[in-house]
Amino acid sequence: SYPWTRCLEYVKEGSVDSILSLYRTAGRENFLYFVSEPLGTDQNVLFTHHESGYDFNGDLKSLAGETIIIARNNFYGNDFENADFIKKYEANNTSQIIEMVVRGRLPLGISSRLPLIHVAKTMKLNEKIKILLPPVSSEPLYMGFTKAKGEKYKDIADQMARAINIFKGSEKYKKIMAKHNF
Repeated sequence: SYPWTRCLEYVKEGSVDSILSLYRTAGRENFLYFVSEPLGTDQNVLFTHHESGYDFNGDLKSLAGETIIIARNNFYGNDFENADFIKKYEANNTSQIIEMVVRGRLPLGISSRLPLIHVAKTMKLNEKIKILLPPVSSEPLYMGFTKAKGEKYKDIADQMARAINIFKGSEKYKKIMAKHNF
């Protein structure tokens, strides 16, 4: 797998045709045709070392003056992006954020919940972190097609939206969602 920034660059320049699961932002609208039907929803959550005393009450203003580790070129919802009272320290990816939090470099990180859980388990550090709830945001996830290769990809995005919509009405989709507690 590639770093997220490189993935975005590849789809922007047209080296790859599409990208998923990503948030729809104004900046990404410049180089992607987004499929209008979201793939699902993801939560952005704060996390800390499992022994820390940090809590989060859902109010970003309660974090004024704190430094939170973020992954470069990731989006954590408009409220977080506009929270200029929070300092943001950029890391390359989720695994680097986890390592920095576990090693005590900074006390708070933010990540999409499902990738955070997966990466922490893969690193065998899932017992060393504590996810703070409620989520900072819940955002729809989309698939996007490159604009670098022309209008035909807009048509493909429209076709994909119809296919996703049909699939979401199927029994198979319902079983998958139930299996994964969605």
